[in-house]
Amino acid sequence: METSLDVEWAHAMAPYAKIVLVEASSDSVPALYYAVQYAIDNCLGQVVSMSWGLPEPLEETVTGPGSIGSFNVLFSQTVRDGITLVASSGDEGAYNGLSYPNVNYPASDPNVLAVGGTNLTLSTSLYGTSNSKGGLVVSTAEYLWNESGGGVSDYFAEPCW
Repeated sequence: METSLDVEWAHAMAPYAKIVLVEASSDSVPALYYAVQYAIDNCLGQVVSMSWGLPEPLEETVTGPGSIGSFNVLFSQTVRDGITLVASSGDEGAYNGLSYPNVNYPASDPNVLAVGGTNLTLSTSLYGTSNSKGGLVVSTAEYLWNESGGGVSDYFAEPCW
């Protein structure tokens, strides 16, 4: 479902863009990385959107030591080649599902544009607070993933920008 929505919204925002969907063989992190590398190696587009990620502290536990460095090399070359990399900043706020603040990877890589999202619901039946004119101030329509991620990487230095 999320994949379909991502592709549909990409088309809605850029109706004349050539959109190529590359699906991983599974939802395992190594399979997702392979799909990204496939898209890059085969020059399938100028923008590679990765609507997935995991807490940065868990990345090398899942994919093996040195994987962040290996992908940083790939991502650096990709950016030098003029390809924009976009990744989800996460859905679970500053703690990203763990007991301490952390960021989502690969969004934490300085070569990747981290993108967070919000959900705007303009229904007065689904609100918690309104302003003096009756306008919606706080929406409570989304229950599962309503906190975009963000923070400071433990692996990458803060970029100069």
